[in-house]
Amino acid sequence: MQTPKQVLDAYFLDVRYALLEVAAMFDRYDAAVARAGETTDDPRRRLLQDAVRLLADEKYGKNQHDRAELLLNLFSDLDAETQEGKKRTHPF
Repeated sequence: MQTPKQVLDAYFLDVRYALLEVAAMFDRYDAAVARAGETTDDPRRRLLQDAVRLLADEKYGKNQHDRAELLLNLFSDLDAETQEGKKRTHPF
């Protein structure tokens, strides 16, 4: 079993990189929207924003260790929304 410090020592740089990639994607998307002069309500963009909110929400970090499961469910809901017109079931 790892200590909290060991977990951060092992994963901090990789996670920092992934978060920077997410931020850069949103920047590129916003720049593309500005260039095109239009906005699109793409469910994938909303889904990614919801995922970031889920990760940042402290209530999922207190006594639960299920963020990965919640994200998997969140992303699996995309198929239901885009292919079957169903409403997403995640908390956002």
